[in-house]
Amino acid sequence: MIYKYIMAITPKILFGYNDIKAWYRRLKKCNNKKYYFIKSYSASDDIVLCKKKKIDIIFPVSIKNCLFLSKNSKKYSKKDIKFLISPNETLQLLNDKSKFVQFMYNNNFDNYVPKKYDQINCPCIIKKKISLYGYNTYIINEESDIPKNINLNNYLIQELIPGIYEYATHILAKNGIIEMYLTNQYSHSTELYVRGHSCKGIKTEEIILDPNIYNIFSEILKKINYDGFCCFDYKIVDTNIPKIFEINARIGASVMRCSMLDQFIQKYCELSY
Repeated sequence: MIYKYIMAITPKILFGYNDIKAWYRRLKKCNNKKYYFIKSYSASDDIVLCKKKKIDIIFPVSIKNCLFLSKNSKKYSKKDIKFLISPNETLQLLNDKSKFVQFMYNNNFDNYVPKKYDQINCPCIIKKKISLYGYNTYIINEESDIPKNINLNNYLIQELIPGIYEYATHILAKNGIIEMYLTNQYSHSTELYVRGHSCKGIKTEEIILDPNIYNIFSEILKKINYDGFCCFDYKIVDTNIPKIFEINARIGASVMRCSMLDQFIQKYCELSY
């Protein structure tokens, strides 16, 4: 797998991402740091590079970066390269929408996810179990809306949750304890949509997270004993209960554009030691 990286100075950090230019533009605005591009193709190449450039910390960004780092974590640790990442099985649990929902059901968190169905129950939404950015996700109002030539065994079927507002709470945690967080509210022009590559919303703003919802997220992360960045995607129903669509086991893209990016990076560095 090909990885692209940025190296930062004071401290020196190796960033991995699949849209390097966007991160580079944003990182230039962080305080007292200079960045440049580096490519790498393997853990051994990364280690050689870190030693040559005296890079202290690896900062994974995409889910592919996170899975790769977690899988090879012992190789990096032996060379005293610092990072903060959950075990691979935890990342795989969150990366698979069906496994995540089953985890929520198994641990009495089922009230915080949309109801799952064993078969098409119109209206509903179907999501490919492993997918990103709204790809392979479809709103099904009637059975004719089901795309042809797909295998529903590879999809999660859930109830639709209407509402013009959707939320992302970006969290940095260590040993299941929330160390830092930020919540964005996204406004949309309709109550039913698939947020992602084709629907970005009409307005984004940072908001204060409700303490009760914070406590729910905290309990979930404690149960997982989560390490690193993650992002809760959800809507809030009338009872002020979050209906969580997924927990992305990576830093949220919105953090790149937020006012707290520098603080998130600094906190990550502190927690990695």
